[in-house]
Amino acid sequence: MVKKNLLDLLNQGEYPVLLSTLLIFFPDEEPLQTIVEDFQNLQEEAPKEETHKWIDRLYEYIESKSLTIWEVIEETLPERPENAVEIDIGFVSDNPQQWQQLGESLFEMGEPYKAIKCVTHSLMLQEDNIKAWSSLAISFVVVRQPQKAISCWLRALTYQPNEPRILYNIGVAYIGLEQHRKAIPFLEKTYTLMPEETNALLQLGVAYLSLGDTESAIEYITKITEIKPEDVQSWLKLGDLYQHLKNFELAKENYDKALLLSPEDGMTLYKIAHFYMKNQRYEEAVSYFLQAIAKKPNHSDSFHYLGLTYLYKKEYDTAHLYFKQAVEIDTENARAYYNWSCLYSLEFRKEEALNLLNKCIELDNSFGERAAIDPDYNWLAEDEDFQKIIGKMR
Repeated sequence: MVKKNLLDLLNQGEYPVLLSTLLIFFPDEEPLQTIVEDFQNLQEEAPKEETHKWIDRLYEYIESKSLTIWEVIEETLPERPENAVEIDIGFVSDNPQQWQQLGESLFEMGEPYKAIKCVTHSLMLQEDNIKAWSSLAISFVVVRQPQKAISCWLRALTYQPNEPRILYNIGVAYIGLEQHRKAIPFLEKTYTLMPEETNALLQLGVAYLSLGDTESAIEYITKITEIKPEDVQSWLKLGDLYQHLKNFELAKENYDKALLLSPEDGMTLYKIAHFYMKNQRYEEAVSYFLQAIAKKPNHSDSFHYLGLTYLYKKEYDTAHLYFKQAVEIDTENARAYYNWSCLYSLEFRKEEALNLLNKCIELDNSFGERAAIDPDYNWLAEDEDFQKIIGKMR
């Protein structure tokens, strides 16, 4: 805790460091300014009795700060980069709203660390300000400290436990941390308070799917289609879920509804093409991939999976053309490199296959484990060069 650290400095006699630290937290407090001035006067061989009195005053000052204030300081201090410039606000006010407004302005100007300091000052002056806690949380999200953002939102809930926006933000933050079980209660409470909030339903679907509960995921996504039947993404997501359950008919039914709503959207066409490819309906897959490419010509995976479709059709020359285009559009498409490497391996072209596999593993070393057991590389299983490449993952 910050308070404990300051008391340790006091006991160790590190007075300049201690005073500098306190001035960061309470720069304009008159009692502290007086203590600092008295310390400066003590420098010239002051009597021990005066020194002890000064130490006692400093101790009493630190102890006078409520536990809540120290908790606020501890939770809201950002883990700033070592090379970050010092924050100097140069602003004096005892009005919490002014500190909050300054923090929000600094945030909008792209200064999240300064915003954090200002909003922290605001909360020291008025700790039950829900809006300030939310502003502080969003600043922590921006500086990639989601756990501290959650801590701020949780503090806000102690003052207003049924605020749906805060509940929703906590749920989404936990999903971002892949803590799906923790996310669900906050998202379900959001949905109870705001049953028309489709974003909460979508996040619940994501959370349950990540936990392997496809049935619950379908239940929540279906509710979105009932509230917003025009929402294309919900029909696509339902199609994905039924595809996951290997229910071809229901998957197709939901994909068709998405296509009916958005027949010209490249990503919708791509999703449906991918569905047909996975179900070995290659002619339909080719047709939809080509339509997707016409609408979205810079989408690498449309070319990649069209190439894979032709590989499955054993039309290797055409597959090469589309794999090549996929990696020209996105030079970091590891999956495209992998499948193109598999194609070369099927043609017994070792050099090309290993060059592409090496590139793939450099981008994502998990493909090394996959290649080790992929039947497409069976003929290279004992090859020294192949073993050297897949060994990189270890």
